[in-house]
Amino acid sequence: MKKEEIIQRLMSNHHDFVDIVLSLDESEYCLSVNNKWTAGQHLKHIYLSVSPLVKAMQLPVFLLKWIFGKANRSSENYESLVEKYQCKLKLGAVASSRYIPNQL
Repeated sequence: MKKEEIIQRLMSNHHDFVDIVLSLDESEYCLSVNNKWTAGQHLKHIYLSVSPLVKAMQLPVFLLKWIFGKANRSSENYESLVEKYQCKLKLGAVASSRYIPNQL
């Protein structure tokens, strides 16, 4: 998947999610089940997580290579990345502190 396709896919998914969350009434927006994040907190988490990516995608490729180095493996497709992410969540992965939203 090319950079432009990744950007488009991320933007489309993000807009769909934002639309769903913003369509909720206040009680749904603030609802926490089993001490899990509310819809509003999920929205904030996505914002906190995507912000650094947006900045990185605006940098020239040579600068990204200089900062992070060259990949030592081939790129993965979107679906396999999502599957890997969901597997990590099932194994108990949690967000690091900088990506955890405040309580509403």
